[in-house]
Amino acid sequence: VGVTVRGSDLSKFSGLLLLGRGTFEVKVRDAVFQNFLGSGDVNWSEWRPLYLPIAPPDVSRSYRIYFRGSGEVKGAWLVGGDLKVSFSTDEAGTHYLYFDTSAERRAWPLGEVEGEEASIGSPDGFHLVPKLEAREFSGRAEFRVSVTGNLSPVSVYYRLDSGEERPMSPEGDLWIANLDIAHNAWDGRHVVTFRAVEESGREVSTSLVVRFMTYVNGTVIDPDRQQFRFVVFGDNRPSGGAKQPEIFEQLLKHAMSQDPDLVFDTGDVVYSGEYEQYVDFVRVISAVDRPLFIAKGNHEVHIGKKGRKNSLEFFGKEYYSFDFGNSHFIILDGNQPGYLYKIPDYEMKWLEEDLKSTNAEHIFVFIHQPIYKYAHGLEDRNAEEKLKELMSRYKVDCVFQGHEHMLYSGEENGVKFYITGGAGAELDGQYPAETLSFHYVVVDVRGDEVSYRVVRPPVLEVFHEEYSETEVYKLMGRTQPYAKVWVNGEEVKVTKTGTFTKSVRLSPGVNEVEVIAEMNGTRLKRVVKVRYEPKVIASLDKESYSPGEDVVVTLSCGGSGEGLVRLGEGVLLTTNGTVRFKAPSNSTVLLVASEGCKPTYLELKVERGLPISPVSLALIVILLVLVAWRAMGVLRKS
Repeated sequence: VGVTVRGSDLSKFSGLLLLGRGTFEVKVRDAVFQNFLGSGDVNWSEWRPLYLPIAPPDVSRSYRIYFRGSGEVKGAWLVGGDLKVSFSTDEAGTHYLYFDTSAERRAWPLGEVEGEEASIGSPDGFHLVPKLEAREFSGRAEFRVSVTGNLSPVSVYYRLDSGEERPMSPEGDLWIANLDIAHNAWDGRHVVTFRAVEESGREVSTSLVVRFMTYVNGTVIDPDRQQFRFVVFGDNRPSGGAKQPEIFEQLLKHAMSQDPDLVFDTGDVVYSGEYEQYVDFVRVISAVDRPLFIAKGNHEVHIGKKGRKNSLEFFGKEYYSFDFGNSHFIILDGNQPGYLYKIPDYEMKWLEEDLKSTNAEHIFVFIHQPIYKYAHGLEDRNAEEKLKELMSRYKVDCVFQGHEHMLYSGEENGVKFYITGGAGAELDGQYPAETLSFHYVVVDVRGDEVSYRVVRPPVLEVFHEEYSETEVYKLMGRTQPYAKVWVNGEEVKVTKTGTFTKSVRLSPGVNEVEVIAEMNGTRLKRVVKVRYEPKVIASLDKESYSPGEDVVVTLSCGGSGEGLVRLGEGVLLTTNGTVRFKAPSNSTVLLVASEGCKPTYLELKVERGLPISPVSLALIVILLVLVAWRAMGVLRKS
């Protein structure tokens, strides 16, 4: 069994760590030459770790990790970075250091040891310990940590999820940070990371999970406030997998530059509601240091098996309402259990009571599947009509919707509405071109006045692979449908859904491809690198050979004749594209390689005995016929 690793990637690591049992050999070597970077043996019946140091490769070619023998491997990891350990003792004898690499904090030795095992904790007793009185917060959160064992003055910081790191303040023997989560964080699950750094450069960190839950039914924030801003977008999900679209990251950053007080997403925030998809969504929305509210989409709960559970784990709410300033906000759920694309009676009853009880100056409603649909929306016509009647009767200012990947707005019976489904998911080409763009909506509340503004920010997303096996590489990307795009200086047509493709001819090695998109006077530029590794073109001069017969192999790599042919344990080099040697006694497989190209294999057929050409065979047949004819004549005479 072999696993291929590129030398450029391998050079980042210092060793191979694997967990295995059985009897087998592990080798890391050049996929072409007999150049070993490291080797080791596993010879034990229980699961044990093996650390295999790797010499840094000299060139950026392909290397392989080989497992030969009988056994099992649970996992293998390339490991790197610097490990700095200081150790002192007054006791004579042999001492062993262990490198802890497992989540279960098992001590894994770096090699064979005897005696009692021990594990290394924080460096030299340098510890950071959270001192939180609670793990769930509302309105405000106070974080406290203690630091001990430091040898020089320290600075302490905290970070929510993947957001910006912030300093903590010393108070006595603790470090403290206070966070106004009602205005500067979103409700749900967060990972808070604390880090202490000494002046000498040593540091220690720890993380824990906390939960914020401020905005629940009946919450009132800043009741006297008459002016504020919020932004609305929806359908930022990817087309598959966990990674959020790059366009969403760009759009979110642009939306936050508007300095909103609140942020709303009309749903379909992940593709299928799986846990790792929410993890990546949180990675992106960590840029939102404001309250965030999500109207649950069908993709959150319909495709994945644990979508609803994960949605509640990360955000903890379904349908609810709250007041902010002079306005009332309602988030509806059109995807309740057993009521996909519908509003169940119990939610409808709650909504009517909620609308009846508010006396706010403005009312804003958020739902994923549209009530005021362009083409697709709620599938329960009765619920749809009931919702429209409630919106009109209670004078709702605006209903924000998603689901359809486009932009649409209008007004019905005094109720303004938007379909805002352009935050990163693929735009829907079935709709007219004028409805298609990546966008968000900015809403400004100023006393009794409300203004709405659609923003179409400059965005550019380029899809590319790091390696190509073909000379003609198809580059794809997305931008605003009205943008102009150039790839390596050549203008490329953009479709009405914002996609573009361009075939680029590559040269062997690393190629830089420049993509420029221009939108309303703003230019965005991306330079992507693609390594072209064509397969070696090689051939034999004959279909089969006799032992000892001359064999000629021709090879070419992107027009170059430099390369090699491996025959058994030997390697034959060439600079002119031709390799000559004597055929071995048995058939074999030749490896033909050249720098910058992928190796190829040729089957060398060797036939034992005298080879007979068609002409020789014909002469033999004629001779046999003459001999037989002569023999028959002799028999007739006798």
